[in-house]
Amino acid sequence: MPPEEFDSLLRVLQDTAVLSIIGSTFNIITTLTLKIHTTRIGKMIISLASADLIGNCFSLLIVLAENNESLCRTCYYFKVFGFVASGAITACLAHFLNVSIKSTPAFKSMKKYLLLSFGVATACGLLAALTNFQEINPNTGECVHYYINHKGKIRVSSLMIMVVYPIMAITVCAHYHLSTMKHIRRNNSADEKVLIFYPLILIFCYTPLGIVEILFEFNLVESIGYDLRLISTACSGLFGFFNALAYGISQKIISSCAAKCRKRDQDSHLEEVMKSALTVGKTKISLIDRDSDSIHQNLITKSPSIEI
Repeated sequence: MPPEEFDSLLRVLQDTAVLSIIGSTFNIITTLTLKIHTTRIGKMIISLASADLIGNCFSLLIVLAENNESLCRTCYYFKVFGFVASGAITACLAHFLNVSIKSTPAFKSMKKYLLLSFGVATACGLLAALTNFQEINPNTGECVHYYINHKGKIRVSSLMIMVVYPIMAITVCAHYHLSTMKHIRRNNSADEKVLIFYPLILIFCYTPLGIVEILFEFNLVESIGYDLRLISTACSGLFGFFNALAYGISQKIISSCAAKCRKRDQDSHLEEVMKSALTVGKTKISLIDRDSDSIHQNLITKSPSIEI
């Protein structure tokens, strides 16, 4: 790949990571502010946003790992952890929505979903960190991901993380999303309806990545075009940002924000009324005290003096 194309893709990756960090932070703050984090859906949203936040933050920090093998492995561990966890949580959300619409959720508690998601993410992160998923480039000193090992063969860790995992996540989300759309009803809750978008976002963001990785890993084409690489990089990098958009425009969030704003306006109005009442009360008390002093002074002035 020409150096100018590599630099361009790196800038796109960094810009999309910043947007996803902003989006993930928005989701976390909004969920905590509106006190939705205690619900099952709120816990999943917090976990998904946290995974996106971790993955994208360490994606930016990789540039600091030049000529530092341990820092390179650490950054890639957390980058892979966030990447896998966000996809796994989304797949769990797709499954949860599907079974909750049809019948009783398989897992009434979200803990099992989260344990499964973070367990898979931890395993993939360790696989990346403990194998040669990433290396220090001997010429530039940069911390980079290599698809092919020194013998010219595909790395198992790269195959599992960059090919098998995205295909599995896309397949699970597509299957449960299609099944869910057949049973979705108008009377389903706002929590359930907002979850429809998350599997679609994953399919949209991961499909270009999966295509590029398959073409590259199995050497199906002589070279991958810059445009396809650009689309793949941008879509995968914007996963957290699109999640924030889907969450931010949901009816539940809009109505909750509107209710909170109305309550704040009412509290502000009530505070102003109380201040006005207090001011009027103080004024009346001041007038009464002044009239009392005046009457007392008149009585003293008009009363006859007594001589001894």
